[in-house]
Amino acid sequence: MTPVLYYLPPSPPCRSVLLLAKMIGVELELKVLNVAEGEQLKPNFVEMNPQHCIPTLDDHGLVLWER
Repeated sequence: MTPVLYYLPPSPPCRSVLLLAKMIGVELELKVLNVAEGEQLKPNFVEMNPQHCIPTLDDHGLVLWER
């Protein structure tokens, strides 16, 4: 199973994660969050990431996000 990256394409921190993953050869499943519509505030995302920030990486239950 591939790690899932929740991201927004124009975000510099998100692009950093994408570049690093490409550099070290990690394939990611990409899921775009539409922050204009508040997708980062939906209950299922807030449960996974209480800070509701992006990028957020879900690697088989190990969830990492930027602080």
